Amino acid sequence: MRLLIVEDEKQLCDTVAKSLYDAGYEVDTCYDGETALDCILAENYDLVVLDPVSYTHLRAHETDSYLVCRLLLEKKKNKNSHKGNI
Repeated sequence: MRLLIVEDEKQLCDTVAKSLYDAGYEVDTCYDGETALDCILAENYDLVVLDPVSYTHLRAHETDSYLVCRLLLEKKKNKNSHKGNI
């Protein structure tokens, strides 16, 4: 099972990722929403764990968790709409 952990606190992210890796999961990590979006578009994950960051805590150039969730839903919707098409 392939997992993506998105957490802006690097030490927490790495600790969670190591625990999951030690439990036998394939784990990728991202420390910000922009990188998470890039990873999600490039790879297929079985589970994405997001730090729930809101707009009030972000600088103008950062991406929040809700946008990442919307992208995940859109990617899943597009993937499902192409099933069965050759």
